[in-house]
Formats: sequence, C-alpha cells, structure tokens
Amino acid sequence: MNNFFKYLLVFIGFLLLALIRFYESEIFYDPLLNFFHGNYHQLAAPDFELWKIFGTTIFRYLLNTFISLGILTLLFSKNVFKFSLLIYGVLLLVLAPIFCICSP
Repeated sequence: MNNFFKYLLVFIGFLLLALIRFYESEIFYDPLLNFFHGNYHQLAAPDFELWKIFGTTIFRYLLNTFISLGILTLLFSKNVFKFSLLIYGVLLLVLAPIFCICSP
C-alpha cells in the first residue's frame, strides 16, 4: 500500500475518533455528560435508564475500538493488532460488568 494512502487513512481514523468525541452528546444517550460538566459535587445524579446507557457505552467502546484497531493495523504489524485486540476484548469483558454493578 502506498505510504501516502496509508497515512491518509490513519489521519481519517484520528479524525473519526475526534468527531465521535466532539459529537458524543448528540450521537449517544448519556445524561451524565452534562451532569459532570456542571457543579456536580452539590447536585444529585440525574435519573437515567441503566440498560440504555450501558448499551450506548458499549456501542461507543466498540466504535472507538474498531477505528483504533484500524489505525494500529495500518501503522504496525499484525502482532500489534492481535495483542491490541486481546487487550480491548479483555478490558470489555472485565469493565462492562463493573460498570453495571457500580451504577446506581
């Protein structure tokens, strides 16, 4: 693959990650985003649907994972891809249940 094309795809990948972060409040259901941007130390947490927020959090994690794995695949070897895939998968399996248990 042409180096210019490879780096262009990497740039697009970083741009996609930035766009996901920039538009996260419009794309994903997360009432806690606005809560934590304010003076949350003195306020009660807003009501939210646990399974809805869990689903959108998993979707956001997977979307970011696929883009990140694409960037890693373009920049590094297949061994880095395999290791990163393992790390992302293990973290998902460990952190998702913790998210459900610790949510009010």
